[in-house]
Amino acid sequence: MDTRGRNARSAALQAVRVACRMKILAKRTGDRESAQDSLTAGLLSPGHDGEVDCEATRSPLPGASEDGSLRPGPHVRQNPVLSDLSAMKELITSQWVNMLLVCVPLGLLAGFKGWAPIPIFCWNFMALVPLALLLGDVTEDLALRLGPVTGGLVNATFGNVTEVVLSIAALHKGLLSVVANSLVGSILSNLLLVMGMSFFVGGFVRKTQEWNTTSNRSYNSLLYLASIGIVLPTAAAHVVPSQGVNWVLDVSRGVAVLLLLCYVAYLVFQLHTHHDLFDEADEESLHAQPNQVSDGPHSQPRGDFHSQVSPFLNRISSSRRSSVALSVHDHKVEELPVLTMAGAFLALSVISVLVAIHSEFLTGALEETSKDTGISTAFLSIIVLPIAGNACEHITAVVVASKDKMDLSLGIAVGSSLQIALFAIPVVVLVGWLIGQPMSLNYDLFSVIALMLAVMQAAQVTADAQSHWFMGVQLCVLYFLIAIVYW
Repeated sequence: MDTRGRNARSAALQAVRVACRMKILAKRTGDRESAQDSLTAGLLSPGHDGEVDCEATRSPLPGASEDGSLRPGPHVRQNPVLSDLSAMKELITSQWVNMLLVCVPLGLLAGFKGWAPIPIFCWNFMALVPLALLLGDVTEDLALRLGPVTGGLVNATFGNVTEVVLSIAALHKGLLSVVANSLVGSILSNLLLVMGMSFFVGGFVRKTQEWNTTSNRSYNSLLYLASIGIVLPTAAAHVVPSQGVNWVLDVSRGVAVLLLLCYVAYLVFQLHTHHDLFDEADEESLHAQPNQVSDGPHSQPRGDFHSQVSPFLNRISSSRRSSVALSVHDHKVEELPVLTMAGAFLALSVISVLVAIHSEFLTGALEETSKDTGISTAFLSIIVLPIAGNACEHITAVVVASKDKMDLSLGIAVGSSLQIALFAIPVVVLVGWLIGQPMSLNYDLFSVIALMLAVMQAAQVTADAQSHWFMGVQLCVLYFLIAIVYW
């Protein structure tokens, strides 16, 4: 089963972001009509024998290179400040989710003016959703400038920065149970709700769907390892309670260091030594052979490359994408950054600061909101809070599954879970150590049981690398069962 920036994850977003890239580059080159014509007519046109005719993409815009890459030429150079502003404007106005950005000033006003807890919680919660989306888009654009290895590390590191910042904000306030529940809740929502909805929606498009078995085994084994690392300190604390809190803290910090080392090894494995395993999975999903989905008895024609990419262009407004220039040639999609290095770093810094401020207000109002509404703090932290950082990716995973891109859908759902288990949770434990908060891996016993059940169920339904809609129902039902208990 994988990571908002690693190969599978960025590949999952490539086709979904095509229209935005074309629009932005057209604006920078002063030829918006060409780009619009390319979008409405379908960026690609089928050639002879199911092959792609890339002539339409060779020179639709001024400054296009000979190989069809959409690169601004020297005669269309623009002030970098204006260029960055134009790119950010397109990022913000290109998707309906960003309408929630109106909640940013409202959330800041509610927090600084000391409004009632419920408005503070609601406004800041809704503000985090589009900010998390923009943060991911800017991170991916920056990663393109830094090259495949460094860019992959940046994308992997910042992949779950919203969850990490949210957890650290709660950690500062001493809300240790909220931190633990929100991180476990992010894993549960990805493994059960997101994957379940992906299987369910995809199952109505195809009777069965298949994905890469090699990467699936890597994901499953890593998930088991990460969950065991989280479970062991909790089990040890209950089996030998006489050892005391300090002993559990020491064990948790040792486990956190080992999980981080495993995460580094995983990145090396995925981005360097065995990247071909994950690249093959992405290629199979993005560039499947015509008229072939699988060798299974219920496989159905997939169609040519044009029929696979065009639906993404038509549905672009409903899913996540970033402002990156595009080249389509020989069945390949090449991403080019549109933000300058300085512009990307500045945008990353500003958005990160806003995420930190909204997270501070959100966690500060959580307990009072729980008291005023009668909703348990556990439910808010394990079910509601994970939505803030993952909502847009959740939508993307389901959308690509509906297009029969299961490798990419699982890359988002399982990749986020791995990032949280191997990176976010250990980092929060070590940050707690640095700031004097006794954050350990001695979680609530039911949370640990729910986590193990989720990992086992997810591994069970994906063991044969084949899914149908009823598998999605099973995963979603398990998630709702856990949610009912926490309610």
